[in-house]
Amino acid sequence: MSFTKETGDLFAHPAEAIAHGVNCFGVTGGLASKVADRYPDAITQYRILANQGHITPGSAMFTRNQGREVGPGRAIIHCASQEYPGADATEEWLRSSLTQGLDLARKQEITSVAVPLIGGGIGGLDPAVAEQIIREVAEASPVAVTLVTLD
Repeated sequence: MSFTKETGDLFAHPAEAIAHGVNCFGVTGGLASKVADRYPDAITQYRILANQGHITPGSAMFTRNQGREVGPGRAIIHCASQEYPGADATEEWLRSSLTQGLDLARKQEITSVAVPLIGGGIGGLDPAVAEQIIREVAEASPVAVTLVTLD
């Protein structure tokens, strides 16, 4: 549908959902640790499934969390772009997990998702490659995607 790119604070973006990259072992670092601080219920759900072996490379899961918000809570999409913590992301897993994550958003009637540069930081992918994959997946989805990078 649409892809836009902005600089700013991912958590302040008005999108209905936030997607972020995770590994398959429930270990949070980098941005995932910031997601954990704001949306502890969402991360707890992710960790439980990861510890049970239900998160696989290239998969995605959808959670909704109250966090520190009032109201129905923000949707969080966990994209398994890495099997192990650290520089383990692959182009295939990024493409697959984000495609699945946006499909989960669509099924939940979510029309907008903000994403960081999934796979392009701690994940180890070349940032330009990660951005191109995010753009391609976004343009093939009916969900509006905004890539939010730091100032």
